[in-house]
Amino acid sequence: MSSKIAIFYIGATGYIGGTALQAILAHPKADTFEITALVRSEAKAKAIESALGIKTIIGSLQDHAFLTENVEKADVVFQQADADDVEATKAIISGLKRRFEKTGKKPILIHTSGTGLLIDNARGEYASSSITSDLDVASIEKIPSTAFHHEVDLLVNSADIEGYATTYIVVPGIIYGRPKGPLFDGAKPIAHTHTIIVPMFVEVITRRGRPGIVGKGANIWPYVHIDDNADVYVRVLDAALYDPARISHGREGYFFIESSEHSAYEAIKLIGEALVGLGVITDAEPDVFTAEERTKYFGSEAIVSVFFANARCTADRIRKELGWAPKHTEDFVQRIKEDVEVALKQLKAQ
Repeated sequence: MSSKIAIFYIGATGYIGGTALQAILAHPKADTFEITALVRSEAKAKAIESALGIKTIIGSLQDHAFLTENVEKADVVFQQADADDVEATKAIISGLKRRFEKTGKKPILIHTSGTGLLIDNARGEYASSSITSDLDVASIEKIPSTAFHHEVDLLVNSADIEGYATTYIVVPGIIYGRPKGPLFDGAKPIAHTHTIIVPMFVEVITRRGRPGIVGKGANIWPYVHIDDNADVYVRVLDAALYDPARISHGREGYFFIESSEHSAYEAIKLIGEALVGLGVITDAEPDVFTAEERTKYFGSEAIVSVFFANARCTADRIRKELGWAPKHTEDFVQRIKEDVEVALKQLKAQ
């Protein structure tokens, strides 16, 4: 029987999951980890095995029996592929329960949510004065189950509350920055090289010919660089495995991730300035989307409300408990401009 720590990794080819996986493989005790990554195709499986030297299995979140079966084999499960898949989450926690019943040892689940669970209905009109600390358990418990991602968060928590798993929920803000490493380098990266926010606004601004906002664009979101975000997963894993008394879990185990915050107006104008510099548009100053434009470019008012909501928070728990100190706190402007260049190249290639 293997004495290694069995890790089942969901989301290895994602922007978040891929960077975190590379960081985990740089852990000083990585040679004691036996990582198996879930991927959707044989081509991806071969590419990851070649690039990282880990095991893979081919499947999907939609194959619930398969998911449960593989979770049951793991000491640690990472879920970084989908923050809103209720049925997949049920399959995962079913596997965790089976693991506990089989071994008597609580498996670990590190789940990725998002600060969208905190959004209000500002629609760009104001910067909220409400800033939620992840140490404020009472405020987090008041978040309705209907909030973005939160139905799944509560399912994850239930496994900890019922005593058959130890759970941690990582809650990043908007992530930016170009990841590097074997999953991301080269002409044909194995993993996704960007999050959705910057490419989406690059496409909208390019099609429209000018940046646009809703209301005043005064709403504020938290941001974090992709490498600082990956560092969180390493710290959570390390503490969960080797010093669990240091780290909160279950209902207290929410870890907001932010290193700066910016208004929608500020971020969208930065994207506009980068596109002016690249000769795509001539005016970087945002004006207000018309109702017709909101439908044209975003598809629905519900999506508009998300991007122009406030989601302010402070990452106090990870700083306090695990000493997290983000390194990318002064280079937001430069990194966003780099993201715009990458997104524009991909848009032109479509």
